[in-house]
Amino acid sequence: MKKVIPSPEHDLPETVTSVPKEMQLLATYLLKLRQESGFSLREAARQAEITPSYLSKIETGATFSTISIRTIINLAKTYNTPTTVILEKAKLIEESEYKLPLLPQYLRLKYQMSNQAIRDMEMAKKIVDKKYYATARNP
Repeated sequence: MKKVIPSPEHDLPETVTSVPKEMQLLATYLLKLRQESGFSLREAARQAEITPSYLSKIETGATFSTISIRTIINLAKTYNTPTTVILEKAKLIEESEYKLPLLPQYLRLKYQMSNQAIRDMEMAKKIVDKKYYATARNP
């Protein structure tokens, strides 16, 4: 049995065997997503097609080398959050400078929007940007 030491930096246990910082960030973010979504541990695990005990281990940072990309994808779907956002929050990939490229994926996932509706929204965004950024530069 591992000895658990409280970690004030991340509000989750840190085991004596070193837990990579990325796993601590992933654990913290996934727990936050579950709580914000209002899911119980059992319900989130059921929807993500994993066991509640495995989800608990993920959320406490107790498993890193065994977590699969399929599990991360399933959790992303469960919490209606793009997989790339989860990976960025865990510092497993670099955050993109521009968030707009993620918008189409988010709209498809969250609202099941059609490609045409997404293109229309992107066009509207360009019009708004042009109007207000042009106004801000040339008052």
